[in-house]
Amino acid sequence: MKTNYWLLSLVLILGTGCSTVQVSQDYEPGVDFTGMSTFAWQHDSQPKTDDIRVDDPLINQRIRAAIDNNLESRYTKAERASADFLIAYELAIRQKIKSEGTQSGIMIGTGARGSFGGIGIGTGSPVETYDQGMLFIDVLDSKSGKLLWRGKGTDVVSEHADPDETTRQINELVQKILVKFPP
Repeated sequence: MKTNYWLLSLVLILGTGCSTVQVSQDYEPGVDFTGMSTFAWQHDSQPKTDDIRVDDPLINQRIRAAIDNNLESRYTKAERASADFLIAYELAIRQKIKSEGTQSGIMIGTGARGSFGGIGIGTGSPVETYDQGMLFIDVLDSKSGKLLWRGKGTDVVSEHADPDETTRQINELVQKILVKFPP
């Protein structure tokens, strides 16, 4: 259960719950996406990565459901052999470092009985490490397997989101990525 908490929150929540999602896309120039009307999954199940935080079946089920729900509102799900394009995704987590800049302070103290006192000056740079989750959603040509479009979303991984919040966060991230498809 302890290993699940990392991925139960793979996607969002930074302190106050503000969205820190960032998304981008890249695609093959010259591809005509307008003729595409059917999709299928490239893999029946998510390939293993040897990272237990990423290889969480509950998170993978939520991501697949979010992608299906989003695409099925615009495209028809088909068998792999007859689909116009294939869908795949990949998860990754990397550690990031955040610095709040330099802080400084001056302290003055006085003593009693003998008049001892002192002045102190200090500076420092608070550093915080956090985990950033990344979700890549790929659209591939169903015949050649060639990558046609890639959407990427990143956000801070929260350690303590409940399953309902995790589902909401995954749905939000997938929606923000796929709103850019087709380009």
